[in-house]
Amino acid sequence: MNVVVFGAGAIGSVYAAKLSAHHPVTVIGRPDHVAAIARDGLRVIGRESFTARVRAAVDLGALPRARWSC
Repeated sequence: MNVVVFGAGAIGSVYAAKLSAHHPVTVIGRPDHVAAIARDGLRVIGRESFTARVRAAVDLGALPRARWSC
């Protein structure tokens, strides 16, 4: 399963980082966040600090065609 998280803000980034331990994850976010994630990885700092490697994009056009389910 490939996961897409819309919104690479504080909460979306934490979910994306945690999910990336088990699934390929792409985050959709603002250009400045996407550039930082692509360059440095997705850094989570807190009780447990780690860096997750996720794919980052500014819009859905960068993603391959997907089958959607809710």
